[in-house]
Amino acid sequence: MFSGTILLRIYAGHLSNLDAIVWFPLVLIFYERSFSHNRYINGAGAGISLALMFLSGNLQFALYGACSAVVYLIGRIMMEKTLPTRWEKCRHFLVMLLVSLGICVILSAVQTLPAWEFSQLSNRGGGVSFDFSSEYSLPPSNLITILVPDAFGNPLGPIPPVSPFPMVSYWELCFYIGILPLFLIILGVLYNRTRWSYLFLAIAVLALLFSLGRFFPLYGLIYHYVPGFSQLRIPASMLFVCTFSLALLAGFGFDAIFEPAESGNKRCEAVICSPGVHLASVCIAAAGGILIAVLFLENMISPPYLMPVIFVWIAFTAVFCFAPLFLKKGEAVVLRRKLLMIMLISILIADLFVFGIRFIDTKSPAEVYKNPGFIPVIKNETDPYFRIYDETGLLNQDIAYRNNLYLINGYDPTWLKEYRTFFIQSQPGLYNAGPESWNQGALIENFDILRLLNVRYIVTNRHYDNYGITGLQCVYDYDSVLVYRLNFTYPRAYMIPESEFENKTPISVKPADIEKYSPNTIIVNVTTSAPEYLILSEVYYPGWTARDNAEPKEIVRYQGIFRAIYLNPGPHRVTFTYFPEILTL
Repeated sequence: MFSGTILLRIYAGHLSNLDAIVWFPLVLIFYERSFSHNRYINGAGAGISLALMFLSGNLQFALYGACSAVVYLIGRIMMEKTLPTRWEKCRHFLVMLLVSLGICVILSAVQTLPAWEFSQLSNRGGGVSFDFSSEYSLPPSNLITILVPDAFGNPLGPIPPVSPFPMVSYWELCFYIGILPLFLIILGVLYNRTRWSYLFLAIAVLALLFSLGRFFPLYGLIYHYVPGFSQLRIPASMLFVCTFSLALLAGFGFDAIFEPAESGNKRCEAVICSPGVHLASVCIAAAGGILIAVLFLENMISPPYLMPVIFVWIAFTAVFCFAPLFLKKGEAVVLRRKLLMIMLISILIADLFVFGIRFIDTKSPAEVYKNPGFIPVIKNETDPYFRIYDETGLLNQDIAYRNNLYLINGYDPTWLKEYRTFFIQSQPGLYNAGPESWNQGALIENFDILRLLNVRYIVTNRHYDNYGITGLQCVYDYDSVLVYRLNFTYPRAYMIPESEFENKTPISVKPADIEKYSPNTIIVNVTTSAPEYLILSEVYYPGWTARDNAEPKEIVRYQGIFRAIYLNPGPHRVTFTYFPEILTL
């Protein structure tokens, strides 16, 4: 939990990733209990745990965890000795798989089915290119981060890289687990040879090879031949499975020291306590200590690289120099073993504390929830239904939500294809991004697109006044941040004559009264004197239905993207409601 794979998610703000990861061990526990307790009811526990992973909000981590759990179940079935026949093994596997996945699908349907529906309408519908999917593959050079986490720098400050190809996204590509666990992993693999150690070693290797992405064929095979994976990206996300498996292997190494299995002269305790190994270890530790002192005194290595070297020396000395002294037979052997446990655990905690504390930043709530200075200017509106286009990133979704403000900016890797097609008409001259990217900060040239999107304010770092653009008023200019107000924008809900329905820029616009506005329900009141269309500045999306005075009405597309319904003369109370269409099939 203090490894780079986990801890750095807090720094990056990827809390939904953590929400999925934390349930992964529980899935394996229930699968394991199905063997040790021989009860299929544990499949229900595994299913609930899987559902919690999918309900976390990050389906990719949940999918990776579910696939890894199935691999674990297959491995356990193959090595299980209490199920002697193939039929019993197949039956156990099928029952556990069907029960766990069935319960998972039922409980998480409210999240997974709408997400699947959205994915088919998004830029990832039908799959993305392999280059895009394999972005943030773990480069083989980044394997050095398991020893030197800052080898390519870190987000807190520039550090000269040891490679001509410094990597971005520290939290995606760094999987530092501490130095001592590396020694324990080796001991666990060599001297605690059980079916579980072999299984988790295999899972760790598979997860690591998958994380390599474009640098190893495994990811390409899964991308091309396993449905759904062609819509995902960032193969390095699988590192959490690798880290978890390595942590277990380190635990097996810990057991190998304190509870060694009888295996002749190859027992861990017998090896590290042998006089020859002990003497050699003391010599190596002494030479290493002298070398570290020289490097430190001569300032030949920078502190970020020196700390891992120091912990390598500490871990080696503790395992191969001090452990033999604590493990040797005697009256106080129990006490010495406990002291050795405390020593090893303290080294592990100190190592990961030094690594991770840099990324734990505590602040006053007043500072965390402080609004940008331009928020009062924007909120000084009598009509609450307007949107904002932010080119700076200062007004994120959290700040907007707390202040009841609406943005048109989306999350870059995933968006509705139709919305992107409509939006980029606002920047035709400079837009050159590919179909799998969305440059939301380019210069706006066609402000009618923003007006149709109900945009009233633009937060930017550029002076639009210098481009000869009219129809804008600068209402805030401080510290290189400018806020422009559009002198005119279309309302959130409005009426247009039937004759103007095909116009790109409607002229006869009449605002409609919004009675209720929520994510799943919108109620609009309007009175018409002639046949007109009610237009909502909302994206046309399956699952939305409309009722006019309780009578069903067809929702049609306006400008290819917005929702609209046709109204005859008279008073109308129009209710738009949403329920995922895929759940009604």
